[in-house]
Amino acid sequence: MLQLDSVTCGYGRVSVVFDVSLQVPDAQMVAVLGNNGAGKTTLLRAVMGLLPVRTGTITFDGTNITKMPTNKRVRRGIAYVPQGQQSFGQLTARENLKLIADHHGAAGARRMAEALDLFPALRDLLGRRAGLLSGGQRQQ
Repeated sequence: MLQLDSVTCGYGRVSVVFDVSLQVPDAQMVAVLGNNGAGKTTLLRAVMGLLPVRTGTITFDGTNITKMPTNKRVRRGIAYVPQGQQSFGQLTARENLKLIADHHGAAGARRMAEALDLFPALRDLLGRRAGLLSGGQRQQ
């Protein structure tokens, strides 16, 4: 489970996110919604360790990760997929996923299989060129 307790974070001297608390149970998906500039990306960057947390704590599977480096968070299974063009448009969706999976060896192949189980609609897109997929399909 991912848990945030009274997290405040921001950039430089400016706090952007104030006193956020939430719990995300294992195997659950949560949408972070808000207007432009509301702090959605800032909050997710703090969860990933890309921004320091000013106050509060972030816990993952019972371990306090508030000050844990980003690379260690990723190894624990925390991921953040920002909006944007994060794929090679000329390659198929399968080829894009395989590039990432091959980089991580057996663990990457296992994670790819898990992703296909979590997002069954993705199986239908594997043969399509990534550049022809919608933004939402690419993020899957």
